[in-house]
Amino acid sequence: ATYDAQAEQAGEWPLDTSTCDCCTTSSAVTDRGVVVVYRGRGDGEIRDTRIVRFDGERWTPPRDVHTDGWKIAGCPVNGPVAVAEGETVWVAWYTEADGEPELRAARSDDAGDTFGAPVTLARGMQVLGRLGLARAGDHLLVSWLEQAPDERQTLVLGRYDGRWKHARRVEVATLSARGRASGIPRLQAKGDAAWLAWTDVTGDTPGLKGARVVFR
Repeated sequence: ATYDAQAEQAGEWPLDTSTCDCCTTSSAVTDRGVVVVYRGRGDGEIRDTRIVRFDGERWTPPRDVHTDGWKIAGCPVNGPVAVAEGETVWVAWYTEADGEPELRAARSDDAGDTFGAPVTLARGMQVLGRLGLARAGDHLLVSWLEQAPDERQTLVLGRYDGRWKHARRVEVATLSARGRASGIPRLQAKGDAAWLAWTDVTGDTPGLKGARVVFR
């Protein structure tokens, strides 16, 4: 939906009538309009990342960022993330299409009409996903959660160039939270600095924690 400055609704559209109910969505602004990425729900319970774009009057039909073919009869609560600049759109997402947890990412140079082949940011049974994505100067920053065999969770931050190359990995924090109690960490960036906020649990009490990471 769109709203004016007085919070009066100006328009409303159904973007996709078959989606994952619990996966988070993400949006970004390109020179050709707003894009929204989300997890679709196709025939046979295929749940891949889709994208739509608003040109100011209408939305494009939904299309896959990449056809992973992940079949899962339930929502993984692990939605995609997107950032944009000009007509370039970067999207990162979680999948288990090949039978193992994996973080994939892709780039579009035509405002989301088409995407290049995806790259793998992380893969393995330790990968939980729950992604964050931010643009920092000429670099992309991606955050996600991993889990060790003793169930301890680690908040990870990766730094990439605009082609998803030249990774640098930082382990930001070790969490006491278990399972989904850690929620989905949030990420913002400017220049050489990144700010992260996440949920952790001390005893039975949840609380918010944060960190600042500076890349030199």
